[in-house]
Amino acid sequence: MNKISFYVFLILVYLGISKSFSPTETETPFLINKNAYDNYFQGAPLTVILTDSISSGFLIKTYLHKYKLVYAFRPPQEIMVRVSKKYWEQNLNNHGLSLFRRKDNSLKPSFTVVPPGTLFLGDPSYGSWVTTDYGEKVWEFHRTYKNFKDMLGWVKFIPSFGTYQKIKSHLANQIPYKDENAVFFSYYKHKKEGTGKVSNLWLNEIKPALETYFRLFITVPPWKKKKENQSE
Repeated sequence: MNKISFYVFLILVYLGISKSFSPTETETPFLINKNAYDNYFQGAPLTVILTDSISSGFLIKTYLHKYKLVYAFRPPQEIMVRVSKKYWEQNLNNHGLSLFRRKDNSLKPSFTVVPPGTLFLGDPSYGSWVTTDYGEKVWEFHRTYKNFKDMLGWVKFIPSFGTYQKIKSHLANQIPYKDENAVFFSYYKHKKEGTGKVSNLWLNEIKPALETYFRLFITVPPWKKKKENQSE
C-alpha cells in the first residue's frame, strides 16, 4: 500500500465512522436560521418555542433544534429540525423562549426572542388583566384557555402588566427580552443535561476506544526512514 492509498483509506474510515454516528439528515428538515421560519411554519395564531438544542455526531456534527409549536385553536406539536452551527450557538441560552410568532396570516410575523405566550398577552380574546390583593395587575387566561400556562411552560411565571409593557417596547425595537429567561430555562434544563450525557458517551467511551484501536492495529509506514535509506 503506497502513501497516497494509505491516507485515502484513513480519510474514508474517518468519514465513514463520523457519518455512522450522525442522524438521518434526509428525514430532518433544515432551517438555516430564523429567516426560514415564515415559509416553513404554517398557521396562526402560532408561537414557536425552543425546548432543546442537540449536537449529534462523532466527528461530523449535526446541529438540531427541538421546537414546541403552540397554536391557539389546535393541539401543540413538537418537531425536530436541523440548523446551522452559528444559529445553534446563538440560541444556547434561549431554551424555553419563543423564537417566532405569527398572530394572523395577514400580519407580519415576529422573530424577536421573548417569553412564550407573549403572542396572547393583552388580547381580550384569550384573557384579561386582573388586580391582585397587592394592587398589581397580572394576566389571567379565560377558562377556555386555562391549559395554555402548561403548554407554554410558564411554571411559576405570572406576567404582570409592567412586564407586558416592557415586552411590547422590546418588540417594537426588535430587542430580545430575557429578564425572565431563568424561569423558562429551569423548566427545560433537565432535557439539555440529558443531551449532554449522550454526547459524553462518545467523548468518554467511544472516542478513546477508537483511538486505542488505531494505535494498536494501524501504524503509519516509516516514510521518512525509507526515504533516507533510498538516498544512501
